[in-house]
Amino acid sequence: MRYIIFSIIIFSLFIFESCQITQTVRIGKVMSKAKVCNSDYYSTIPFEFTSGHIVIMSNINGQNKKYKFFLDTGAPTVITASLADSLKITRKRMFSKDEDSGPIQNTFCIINSVQIGAIKYKKVGAINIDLNRMVNSRCNQMPDGIIGSNVLSNGILQIDFDKKNLVLTDKIGKLSYIDKAIKIKFNTVPFTKTPIITILINDTIPVNLVFDTGFNGFITLNDYRNDSTIYKGINEKKRADALGIGYSDIYGKTDSVDLFSILRCNLTLGDTTFINVPLTYGKYKNVSSRKQGSIGNIFMKNFIVTIDWNEKYIYLFPTEKIRIPDNLNTFGINYGFVGNQLIIGTVYKNSEAYKIGILPGDTIYSINNIVISSLNDSDICDYYNGKIDLNDNGEDIFIKIIKGDSIVQYYLKEYKLFNE
Repeated sequence: MRYIIFSIIIFSLFIFESCQITQTVRIGKVMSKAKVCNSDYYSTIPFEFTSGHIVIMSNINGQNKKYKFFLDTGAPTVITASLADSLKITRKRMFSKDEDSGPIQNTFCIINSVQIGAIKYKKVGAINIDLNRMVNSRCNQMPDGIIGSNVLSNGILQIDFDKKNLVLTDKIGKLSYIDKAIKIKFNTVPFTKTPIITILINDTIPVNLVFDTGFNGFITLNDYRNDSTIYKGINEKKRADALGIGYSDIYGKTDSVDLFSILRCNLTLGDTTFINVPLTYGKYKNVSSRKQGSIGNIFMKNFIVTIDWNEKYIYLFPTEKIRIPDNLNTFGINYGFVGNQLIIGTVYKNSEAYKIGILPGDTIYSINNIVISSLNDSDICDYYNGKIDLNDNGEDIFIKIIKGDSIVQYYLKEYKLFNE
């Protein structure tokens, strides 16, 4: 099982003086801007689905060239500083305040026009961020920006992951796959207009999740409260605790984890309950993690997804290929590339890997005699994009790990994370 590094953009401005409050509200209003120019519209747009990200092509300011954008309902619209400068889009400075690491300087701008398929938006507010932290730029996945909820919220978005196309329209009656779909009410985040849904864990624990098409994972639950309500509400036999490393977001801020676990829960969305779904849970230390989690594309791709910002409903129409897991196969570890090194990301407690001393942060020398240092950039990109699997033995792996000046070999067998 692969270790996936998740990156989520949350646009937050923390301010303390009255003049800064006024400035923050003003910038927030600018950032929320985007007006659709079409009326009575329906447009189908193809997309690529790469490493769990939805990638579309968009036209900026009437240029003949089209640019690559991620479709991300969990973020405001973003255009890279380099593209803004090349198109001579004026950038203005702003400051956001992070309680842990002090002020962070970014810039924002107004894009005169953004066109997606046949749909045109004008006066689009956008933040300028270096997206190198979000994707593996070496693997030619670097987008020119993000189409965020301040644009998408002007109408209705439908995503068909099987056909790899999406629809933008202004009327729900123009769409199929609404009847017999799971129907979920949502609220929106001020300014960014990101959809927030409430799910139920084990019928009793309400959890607010960002409905996030920019998240290339399944479902994560975060607990920033001291009482650990989510975690304590799960029976011990349905918790698989692990040691894990923290994360770094696109701003360069890091957060360490107090507790990492897989929780096997009953998950209720709307009027539908999925039984024994393994969900990733983390309790983080810093205030930057004050959110209860996200629902991402690996879950969404089981459905034809419709987000109606007009009436604030999400519709999930199950596909024929729907597969919501009720257990996980694991070797007791998750791992992923950091640069050219393959690093252990998590180790499940009580696993054989844990008992023999494998730790998060350990560097892998080889897997099944494939020496990691022998892999070139193309090989690493094929792994990152899911084209190759370093473990082709299936049910067991021979793994060598660098421990100080030594290389130690371990043998791990695959097992079910939860007893049936």
